[in-house]
Amino acid sequence: MKQEPDMLLLMVWKRNLLEPSTEWVLNIFTGFWADPPGYFDKIVWPNYCQDHKYLFIDGDVEGSIKPAVEEQRHIHTPQTLNISAEDTLEWAVDILIHELKSRKQSATL
Repeated sequence: MKQEPDMLLLMVWKRNLLEPSTEWVLNIFTGFWADPPGYFDKIVWPNYCQDHKYLFIDGDVEGSIKPAVEEQRHIHTPQTLNISAEDTLEWAVDILIHELKSRKQSATL
């Protein structure tokens, strides 16, 4: 039986903020990984669009989540796409704290 998560945090950013630079290198434990040329454009972005377009109004993955899907799946997204990583982290922590307090209050009723 598949169990749905209690809530989801979906980080939504504009494509140009996600594109790795030519200097992008990720240290994975003991080595390094550099995306092959065209990896983001040919693999990452098209697959993200295909897998997530059903969540968005008109399938626009840089747009707004469908309100019905957001409510039904308990998806939280930032109010704007143009926020820093620091602001995104702060937003996510605030959501988690709010959800935990809300559940604690519900459990004590």
